[in-house]
Amino acid sequence: HLCRGIERSEPIRGIEYALSVFEGLDIDRSAFKNFIAVTGDYYTRINPFANNDLFFHIERLGGVIFVPPTLVDVIPLFMAKRIEKYRKRSEYSKLIQFLLLNLELRYQEQKVRNIFEHDILNNFDMTPKEVFEKTSKYLSSELSTGVISPVGSVIDMLELGAKGIINVITLNCSFGNVVTSVLQRVRHDYGDAPLLTCLLYTSDAADEEDSVDLGG
Repeated sequence: HLCRGIERSEPIRGIEYALSVFEGLDIDRSAFKNFIAVTGDYYTRINPFANNDLFFHIERLGGVIFVPPTLVDVIPLFMAKRIEKYRKRSEYSKLIQFLLLNLELRYQEQKVRNIFEHDILNNFDMTPKEVFEKTSKYLSSELSTGVISPVGSVIDMLELGAKGIINVITLNCSFGNVVTSVLQRVRHDYGDAPLLTCLLYTSDAADEEDSVDLGG
């Protein structure tokens, strides 16, 4: 229904209908479940083919996933950096352009948030300023938002109560390698939260069992 809504240029209606279907499901809320933060490179962490159905296996073992954002976490940071850049350079025409575009994006984002109200587990509602402040101990703000944002989302999830982190990256992913090294420092500041890094790769000579390398 969500895909049909997007095809018809009615994504909000599609989201509302999909949510109504989920609300009709019976859920046993009495059973305790651990919340798990999932991060990694953008494609691998959310694609079931790329991550060997990671979400399915976490839920099968009784975990609940803080679903990682899909680029929507990068956009506000990118806009904030551009706005600050043009402000410092006094490029006012570009500054106004990005300020207006940012207002429109925030308006559209809020329309989606209003549908879920407080039902969504991970709203990633930290402002860009908060993300830069909370990641400044570990990363320079000059780095790509594609690196800063995953670290910020993990910090957000840990502060919301995540009991551990699963970091899913592909072999030779430059962003994933940087995030992996930084997460070692982050976890120590949050009670030595368990961190499992899954390095996924395939080769002609590898069997399916050999396609995932698990490292601490």
